Amino acid sequence: MYVKSMDTMESIVISKDDLFWESFNVVELKSISPNAPLKKQARYINGQWHNVKVYELSAQGWDVPKSWVS
Repeated sequence: MYVKSMDTMESIVISKDDLFWESFNVVELKSISPNAPLKKQARYINGQWHNVKVYELSAQGWDVPKSWVS
C-alpha cells in the first residue's frame, strides 16, 4: 500500500520502534545478525549489525505493508 503523505509516514515511523529515517527513505530493522555485513540490506547501528528492509520514496510515495496504515 502506498503512503503519499509525509505527515502520515512521519506518524508511522514515530509509532514504531523498529523504524527510522534515512534521508527520505524509511528503514525497518529486521534482526541482529553477525552475517548481515555480507548482505546488501544491512546497517551497523549501536555497535551491532542488523538486517534491514528499506522502503524507498518513489513518485507514488512509500510502498509499505498494509498493516502499518490501518
